[in-house]
Amino acid sequence: MTGFHLDQTKMFKMKFFIRIGTGIVFVTLILIFYLYFGREERLQPPEMQKNPDLKPPSKTVTKTRKTALWPHSIRNLHVIKSQEECTFAEKKPARTDFTSIGIYEDIKSFTYVFEDQDVMSKIKEKFPDSYTEPLKVIFIPHSHNDPGWLDTIEGYFSHNTRKILNYMVVKLKEYPEFRFVWSETVFLAMWWSEIGEGMKEDVRDLIKEGRLEILNGGWVVPDEATTTYFAYVDQLIEGHQWLEQNIGVKPNNTWAIDPFGYSATMPYIHKNTGFQNMAIMRINANVKSYLRDKQGLEFQWRQQWDANGEHDIFTHVFPYQLYSIKHSCGPNVYTCLIFDFRNIPGEFSEVKVNPLTDETIEEKAKLAVSQYRMKSQHYRHNVIFVPIGDDFRYNHLVEWDQQYQNYKKLIDFVNSKENWNVKMQFGTLNDYFEALRNSKNSEIQIPETFPSFSGDFYSYTDRNNEYWTGYFTSRPYDKVLSRKLESSLRAAEILNTLAVMYAAQNTVQFDTLNDNLRYLVNARQLLGLFQHHDAITGTERAAVVVDYEFRLSQALSDTEVAMLNSALFLLSQGDVGIHSKLPLSFAEFRDFTSELHLETTIPNPLDKLSILPVSESKSQVVVYNSLPQRRQEVLRLVVNQRHVIVKNSKGVTIPSQINPHWINLSVYSNDRFELVFVVDIQPLGMEIYTVASQEEEGKYLTNAVVKLYNFKERNNWKSNKDGVFDVEYMDRDVSKNITFENDRICANFKAATGMLQGITLNAVATEFVIDVGFLAYTSQGSGAYIFLPAWKNAEPLFKGTVPVRVIRGPIVSEIHVVHDVVIHVVRVYHDQILASRGLEIVNKVDIKRLDDREIIMRFSTEIQNNEKIVYSDLNGFQMIQRKFFQKLPAGANYYPMTSIAYIEDDQYRLSLLSGQSQGVAASQYAGRLEVMLDRKLHYDDARGMGEGLNDNKPTQSRFFLLLETAGDIAKRSQQNSLSYPSLISHSISEVLNNRLYMFVVNNNEAANIAVHQFVPLSKSFPCDVSLVNLRSLVTVERNFNGTAVLLKRKGFECRYPEDGLSCTTSSGQISLKKIFKFWKPVEFREVTLSYMHSKSELSYQQDIHIEPMELKAYFVKHQ
Repeated sequence: MTGFHLDQTKMFKMKFFIRIGTGIVFVTLILIFYLYFGREERLQPPEMQKNPDLKPPSKTVTKTRKTALWPHSIRNLHVIKSQEECTFAEKKPARTDFTSIGIYEDIKSFTYVFEDQDVMSKIKEKFPDSYTEPLKVIFIPHSHNDPGWLDTIEGYFSHNTRKILNYMVVKLKEYPEFRFVWSETVFLAMWWSEIGEGMKEDVRDLIKEGRLEILNGGWVVPDEATTTYFAYVDQLIEGHQWLEQNIGVKPNNTWAIDPFGYSATMPYIHKNTGFQNMAIMRINANVKSYLRDKQGLEFQWRQQWDANGEHDIFTHVFPYQLYSIKHSCGPNVYTCLIFDFRNIPGEFSEVKVNPLTDETIEEKAKLAVSQYRMKSQHYRHNVIFVPIGDDFRYNHLVEWDQQYQNYKKLIDFVNSKENWNVKMQFGTLNDYFEALRNSKNSEIQIPETFPSFSGDFYSYTDRNNEYWTGYFTSRPYDKVLSRKLESSLRAAEILNTLAVMYAAQNTVQFDTLNDNLRYLVNARQLLGLFQHHDAITGTERAAVVVDYEFRLSQALSDTEVAMLNSALFLLSQGDVGIHSKLPLSFAEFRDFTSELHLETTIPNPLDKLSILPVSESKSQVVVYNSLPQRRQEVLRLVVNQRHVIVKNSKGVTIPSQINPHWINLSVYSNDRFELVFVVDIQPLGMEIYTVASQEEEGKYLTNAVVKLYNFKERNNWKSNKDGVFDVEYMDRDVSKNITFENDRICANFKAATGMLQGITLNAVATEFVIDVGFLAYTSQGSGAYIFLPAWKNAEPLFKGTVPVRVIRGPIVSEIHVVHDVVIHVVRVYHDQILASRGLEIVNKVDIKRLDDREIIMRFSTEIQNNEKIVYSDLNGFQMIQRKFFQKLPAGANYYPMTSIAYIEDDQYRLSLLSGQSQGVAASQYAGRLEVMLDRKLHYDDARGMGEGLNDNKPTQSRFFLLLETAGDIAKRSQQNSLSYPSLISHSISEVLNNRLYMFVVNNNEAANIAVHQFVPLSKSFPCDVSLVNLRSLVTVERNFNGTAVLLKRKGFECRYPEDGLSCTTSSGQISLKKIFKFWKPVEFREVTLSYMHSKSELSYQQDIHIEPMELKAYFVKHQ
């Protein structure tokens, strides 16, 4: 009985679990059916749900993956590999003796005091005239040569620089004791191309002997506020490679005496390039006075996130206002002028030049030594250097004699006075730093006896309350053009390298490689030229602007040709027969039509527009993704037909949307239409999409619905209303809101103005109040450099109602605010792509009709950043905390922003991502985020340019507004100045700054193409690793010489959701062999950032490790 009872029990349990299991399977099948086949219905935006005409025609069409309206949703992956990766962002900032914000907080009053009045009185209180401690003085002759400012680079070279360099060789050979330093490689390269071998050997000998020092060695001396780290490093590579291959020199020190402030990013780059020391000049006059008083003008510059000081670099700050002789010998400018011996007949001079004679030498020497001793009191040791030069000095042969002979006389006389205890010599910057490092004085050991500093040196002022913050935004057109070239160059470099790798792997010939290298080198050098501190800054004269824009346009064309050559090779798999039959053309599809016309005879590369000719025989577009992660986003084309069908490379028809192509305020074109659809491109991949005409509107194509608000005059819609778009005038109640919504966010706009007034995150379900406005400051004394508004408050640009266009569709809905000065476009994407996380913003500003105005875009929110803190990026490399200071004027509370700024509290973070550089404000009001868009100014600001800013062009700027909520991880106090973007923010920023590239197939030979999809990677790069570049290195003859691989690991915060990403992190471990399909190098090693020095040999199969915030460089040579 016991056994029988046990069997019955077992059977009962089996039946029970079978029933339970059957039920679970049944429920699961129902759930799968609902999730899979009902997916399209749920993902419709609300406007489609309310308007049946916008829905897909039938459910039967949407029951397979091939025909689903939303085939592109990204899996909600567990993105972060290990929670240990989150600890980096939780670390406290590095401890240093000085911080930039700390200095600002310590300074009680920001009022400029002239050097000779302030400094001399302080020094004499501490040190009497009888002070005779040992002193060493090193005189450094120099000439600052701008490759464009008041004249073009060619003009400067012809009139000045060629002579300076020629005379340099002659006079350094004549005067063996004389020395000289030089910075701009671009001028060296121009000069090198026209001199003989004998003079070239003389230059090499002078450098080997230490009599001529090349400083920096980059292509130019760049601005540090508006440049990205990509462009900065790229011009360093270009300059250093040229120097090593042509002259055989590797610079040790940097000399940045003219940029208008200094970024914290550059010390990191310089240290990891191989530089040992830095010399800088233009920092805030009040900060300089503060450091001068504390003998803090030399320090170890430390990264805020580098607690161990691994990337510290020794930095020297010039103690006075400028780098001229007048401001170099000591605090008394009138005394220093005596020791400028340049005397050119007919040339203006501030004082009468009196050469040193036997009768005057002792008196003058005492004056000089008195100034040198005063200068030495600003430092913690007894060695100083005195620059002897200025802008374009030594351009007359006689000046070399005048300066050398008089200073030689001074040196000999003072050195003969042993009781003066002063030793003088000519030297280079390296001689100065070597004197410090080799000193036997225990009080001047580097780095032990010097303070540390973290932060940056923005914003800069040289006098009064005139802050050099206007140039963060000046001439935005050229800043946009530079960023576009930067992106295009990077894309072309990577595609060219992929072609080289493919050719090596498959032993085929890449026929156009040498042509590509010529195009790429030219584009690199022109991009590098424009990073010059009087180019990208917008602080050059109008005629020079024209020259720069022409060069940038030429460089853009070169990158496009290089991209086309590489794309043809890869798509034809190296088959010359197919290659020759498959012509491609570069396609440019802009966001705007010609609503704002640019009247100029100069080619405008930002205003090009391609029209895709669609016919029954179909048109094909190659789409290229230059990012190393999978990319799913909306593509925009302008087509000549409204009845079209779109297919991907597999022949699958995909949904698309037709929008109006606007001719003017309320009239759209009858023969041009905007076609939008979602593309899915693999990492670094290419895919062909086909667009063909059809007789009537198909089931995959949806026409947008258009509503017009606040239009005073109606246009004759009969000529336009031919059934293409449903257009409705909304004349009645403009007090109601306009709402766009997707699965993640809901955005509300005011119908009267079209301005955003709130965002609801669907996960939170509470509206976040945000008010967007366009305003303008009235100038009081602003110029190309200076931002000096008449009042702290800006005035609204929009008054009353504004014409508003609303375009709704299943893929994207957008609102257009059409004002005389600004066209403001905001987009909400309905597909589950990365861009659906926030709002895309595009502004086109035409400031020409305004006078002495500086236009801003301002976001006023409910964020409680009560400490008035905003975070802005430095060069796209790192974030830095900015704080509003009531004691400073409005101009001083503006800071540079190249790619991202955000404000936050314990619950929300609002990030504004940008596709160009501009100024961003630290606001006196909590919850406010403000960026400047453009400036038009009639007057010069007395900083040497001699012109106002009146050559404004209509300029399109791109932004992305991202609202994020903090998660469960412990709240970070705003007292912790370290902050990092989220992974989502990083990813969107890279997409914003690296657009998809499109090539149009020009004939019907595409059917014979070898591949319709090019996929060079086996898997995506980690989410937190950027492929900065795959750059071809070249020889002097411009032959291929290996590949430069640059990688950066981002620092990120884990407090914010990362759903929507198609990649994961990897704790810094990267296997290039497992990622690249064509990876089999014969040489692989880690190098410094500009490829000057090797660091370690690696195996090509070896994984590499990168710490957060690190930028690494590798050299690769293929078979």
